[in-house]
Amino acid sequence: MDCQNVVQLDCLDDDEAWTLFEKKASLDDFSDDSIKILANQVVKKCGGLPIAIVPLGSALKGKTHHEWKAAYRRLKDRRLTEIEDVNEENAYVCLEASFDYLKNMETKTCFLLCSIFPEDDEIYVENLVGYAWGLELYKGMDSIKDVRSKVLASIETLKNFGLLLDCGERHVKIHDVVRQFALWIASSRKEISFGTVETLPMDENFKHYTAISFETDQTDELPKRVGFPYLKLLLLDSIMGTSSEFFKGMKALQVCALKYLLISLSAFQFHMNLRTLCLIDCKLSDISMLGKLKTLHILSLSRSDITELPTEAGDLEKLRLLDLSYCNELRRITPNLIRRLSNLEELYLHGCSSLKWATENSTKRERYSSLSELNLLPKLVVILLDISSEHLLDGFVFHRLRSFDVCIGITREILWYGRYLETCPISRSLRIEKFVDACNVEGHPNLIPSLDLGFSNLTSLDLYSCGSMQWLIDASKQQMCNVPQPQGFLQNLEEVIVSVCDKMQVLFPIAELRSIEQEGPSRHLSLQSLKIVEINGCNNLKYIFPISVANSLGQLHTLKIESCSQLEDIIQDRQAAYKCLLQSLREVSLIDLPQLKGNNVSDILLTQSSLQKLKVHNCPQLTHFFISTTIQELVFGKMTNEQLSNLHLCKYEELEQDQTSSQDHLLPICFPNLILIDILECESLKSLFPIIAAQGSSKKLNAPNLQILKIESCSGMEEIIQPSQVSIISFQCLREVQVTKCNNLKFLFPMCVANSLGKLQTLKIERCFGMEEIIQPTQVSTISFQCLREVHITECNNLKFLFPTCVATSLEQLQTLMIERCFGMEEIIQDSQVSTISFQCLREVQVTECNNLKFLFECVLLLVLGNYKL
Repeated sequence: MDCQNVVQLDCLDDDEAWTLFEKKASLDDFSDDSIKILANQVVKKCGGLPIAIVPLGSALKGKTHHEWKAAYRRLKDRRLTEIEDVNEENAYVCLEASFDYLKNMETKTCFLLCSIFPEDDEIYVENLVGYAWGLELYKGMDSIKDVRSKVLASIETLKNFGLLLDCGERHVKIHDVVRQFALWIASSRKEISFGTVETLPMDENFKHYTAISFETDQTDELPKRVGFPYLKLLLLDSIMGTSSEFFKGMKALQVCALKYLLISLSAFQFHMNLRTLCLIDCKLSDISMLGKLKTLHILSLSRSDITELPTEAGDLEKLRLLDLSYCNELRRITPNLIRRLSNLEELYLHGCSSLKWATENSTKRERYSSLSELNLLPKLVVILLDISSEHLLDGFVFHRLRSFDVCIGITREILWYGRYLETCPISRSLRIEKFVDACNVEGHPNLIPSLDLGFSNLTSLDLYSCGSMQWLIDASKQQMCNVPQPQGFLQNLEEVIVSVCDKMQVLFPIAELRSIEQEGPSRHLSLQSLKIVEINGCNNLKYIFPISVANSLGQLHTLKIESCSQLEDIIQDRQAAYKCLLQSLREVSLIDLPQLKGNNVSDILLTQSSLQKLKVHNCPQLTHFFISTTIQELVFGKMTNEQLSNLHLCKYEELEQDQTSSQDHLLPICFPNLILIDILECESLKSLFPIIAAQGSSKKLNAPNLQILKIESCSGMEEIIQPSQVSIISFQCLREVQVTKCNNLKFLFPMCVANSLGKLQTLKIERCFGMEEIIQPTQVSTISFQCLREVHITECNNLKFLFPTCVATSLEQLQTLMIERCFGMEEIIQDSQVSTISFQCLREVQVTECNNLKFLFECVLLLVLGNYKL
């Protein structure tokens, strides 16, 4: 890792260590005294190291007195100095105790497998699944799904024991110290022989290993004819040279995962035990040799250079998983090949942008495989696939699939935020871009029933630029395209994203749904699993949910609506909207909705006690705001005079009981949980504390735990906080302040408020042309900015100096100072002839186009500057 700074992780003191251990071991006042005595002794053996305390405490949670005693005896009797190259500052003995408390060998092996991944690697869980299947780690499992469940259970156990760390969705990491411990365990116990090769030539001891990972930057060619008679797993991630000779001595090999190699598949034809073969980003030759690898259960050629999957691949009768994802050169799968893979459970073909399929009417059916072949795979339960709309009705249906991710008309990018888009066998997702009605039913463009291909378990739906689509579900027709209305459709739907669908009029139907074969009463659509709704650029929508659907939204936690010019209501029936229970709602974002109005927005959405994040920007018809007192992040933009004057706090139960009288509106607005305020383009706002608009009454605002304050393009703002509010406002938790384009603002804070900014870390002021001083001067002698680390000042032309001396004396932690185009600035520190000013942590200073600046610092300050760079 290319780190700029090395941060020393100090050991915990005795009280901190005990508190952490007590939490992880679930000890409390009611725990047995004899166990607590032993626990204290165990904690002392951890030496204050969190990396030892967490896993050991987790391992001993719920154990009996005898098990605690045995653990302490093990720690007491085993001296760290007995371990070669390990001194008493390390935590290996504590980690070993945690490792030994793992109940089964499968979980222990899963942990050790993580250690042979590169240091700091984000380990993808699906790689572990493939390796576990290949090694037959979990006995008696007959499907990849079952092995995946076992691996996930093992990972949860390891995370609970503190041996693995979460790292994004379906990824884990292993701490460097824990990894080194795992490698030590793997190399020191005879029953497990795992290791990593970091230098060439290799040590002779590696010949006895059962799992090896190469982690060398050397470009030497790998050794030829090296005997590895016990090797079952090989990981090789390198651009070094290799040849078929290297693999000949690996007769026991069951798992082989290679990256970035030029290799011939003939290298593996005599490996009769090989079950998992992953050739990622490889240049392959002799692709026809695939048919010889008859023992394969898992084959991944992801991101390889193959142009076609040859007929011989159909001979892989034992194949359970085939991954051809992001093979951009793959153009053809031989006809009738897929149907021969009768044991195939999972198929990954996403990101194959050049892959062609035959259609029912195609003259090229003899050249290309057809999607209808997938129907002939009796065990297929997972598929990831990208297709064009012309293939939609080519005979393949999704009724029996457990998981799918289908993109129609979308080319997936191989990278997303710097990470490869890996396979995800648990989603049930449909994404459509630029969709043309598949059934050509004049006047009824819709998704359902026109495109009901059996997505009964759909969990994610993403529509983009579907210009002809008017309804998500057309409940007015009993049958279209010979497809009945699906029973229970969308009940498992968790996420809906609809973007740039200009003709979309109705997302969820008001009418009752009825199948053509349905008997008994009809039923309303239920969205009981829906968690996320994002709507953007749908200019014909007038509402999002009918009341019949809104009543089922108990799981909804995120609602984002943007740029829908005709939207008037979130919930259609305003009179009945208050009955809706949105008890899980956590985040609401309403942006550029000029017609949005109605009490259901203010009264129902914004007052939910669960609401944590609220963003409202350019919604001029929302004239009254009753906002939950529990809100944590508040973002307002383009608020009118009337809106700013009608901000009120409210608890949902008070609203339900009609307790929000006009007298309550006069009370101060206090948000005890609020940590972020972001105000954008509120041009009539004159003051924030209290809230004062150009016309209208003031509204007192208090946020005692505020951490981040951002104000941008508020041209009418004259002061952030009025002097009259100083006695009741505290910014003791404020860490970051950003103020941009506030031209009437003459100073940032009065001096008496600055006294409470002891935790401020970041200060950014940009294009505030009228600002004369950051801190309004008084007779106060000193102000403490003891935590301030970063200061950015840009285009503040009336600013003559940055800090008064009383502030500068507390800037010991300042690391970065950037000043750009401040044409009126004459000094950084006002009257800086004070020898006690210290910039010992200053690392970076950038000053650009400050033509009146006479000098950076007085000579007297140069002696206490840090190792800064200009």
